[in-house]
Amino acid sequence: MQGNYNRAGMWHLLTFVSIQKSISLLQIIMGMISAKLRKLFEDIRNQKIIDIQDLQDAKKKSEEDLKSVKSPQELGNDYHPFHAVYISTQNLVSVLGENLTFLEELDEFSRKYQKSEDTYIPGYPPMSPNTKSLFSLGFC
Repeated sequence: MQGNYNRAGMWHLLTFVSIQKSISLLQIIMGMISAKLRKLFEDIRNQKIIDIQDLQDAKKKSEEDLKSVKSPQELGNDYHPFHAVYISTQNLVSVLGENLTFLEELDEFSRKYQKSEDTYIPGYPPMSPNTKSLFSLGFC
């Protein structure tokens, strides 16, 4: 019995170390991506010439996107107030993510996300027990 406990403890430790290494690697990758995004946004902000049509198009697209996100108040009494905040936030982050994935800086992340989504949430039987929102939350 003692030997089995030690083996189980060892597997637990190895799994924990493996997860920690994965998290560390993910933090490094996300740090590199966020640095690229920060530079991109700074470059855009520091442009001397701005195309007014681009700004108008971006504003129109943003307004259209935000129409699909209900505020916690708009969700009304159908949900617990905390759940309404969660739903609204999840939808807003989803819209943001969908728009950011078109940036070249997020190309690698987008490809890995799509590959993982195809693996863990296939659109054919057997259906995955994971929900799309749970998968998205866990991936991000």
